[in-house]
Amino acid sequence: MICAKKINCCQGNFAFTLMIGSLMIGTGVMLGAVGAHWLASFTPPPLVETFKTGVHYQIIHGLGILFLGVLEFMAQLASDENKLLFPLKHLMWARNLMLLGIFLFSVHCYVYALTANKFFVAPVPVGGLSFIIAWCYLAYAFFRVVNQK
Repeated sequence: MICAKKINCCQGNFAFTLMIGSLMIGTGVMLGAVGAHWLASFTPPPLVETFKTGVHYQIIHGLGILFLGVLEFMAQLASDENKLLFPLKHLMWARNLMLLGIFLFSVHCYVYALTANKFFVAPVPVGGLSFIIAWCYLAYAFFRVVNQK
C-alpha cells in the first residue's frame, strides 16, 4: 500500500468509519431485498413503502459515512504533514449523527413496518433531524476548509 508508508492504518478512526459505512450499505442492500421479496408477500403496501424509505435513507447515509471515512483519511494524512485539511471533530460528529439517524429513522421504519405499532413512529422525526444536523456539520467542515488562511 502506498499510504501505509505515510500513515499507520491503525491510527485515527477512518478505518472504523469506512467499515461502518460499508456495513450500513451492505445491510441496507440486504434489507432492501428482504423488503422486496419477503415482506411484500404479507405486509400492506403502505408499510412496505415505509420499509423501503428506511432502506433508502440507510443506504444514502451509509454512503455519506463512507465519504466521511475518506475525508477522515485525507485529514489524517494532512495532519501528518502539519496541515489542517478537515477538522476531524466535525467529521466524527457528522459520522456519529448519521449513525444515530440510521438507528432512529431507518431501524424504527423497519420495526414499524413489521409490527404496525405506531409507538415506533415517534423517534423517526428525531432521526431525520439527526441526518440534517450531520450534513450541516459536514458543510461546516467544508466551510472551515474554504476559509482557512
